[in-house]
Amino acid sequence: MAHASGSKKALLDYVPKTGHAKVLATTRSKEIAMQIVDSNPKFAKRVKELKHADAALLMLGDDAEDPSKR
Repeated sequence: MAHASGSKKALLDYVPKTGHAKVLATTRSKEIAMQIVDSNPKFAKRVKELKHADAALLMLGDDAEDPSKR
């Protein structure tokens, strides 16, 4: 990703940095994952494909049980 000054920035540079927040980014592409974490593999985790119900629970928490919130 190019910056206005011409230098390259990782997607992670655009995520606010605080001591109390966590960000979950998902992708199917290892190349994109490495861009997001600025090529630091300790921040990229491979996970198996989730079933729909498990994915809904992960993203929606308790609201996953409410079909109107999906």
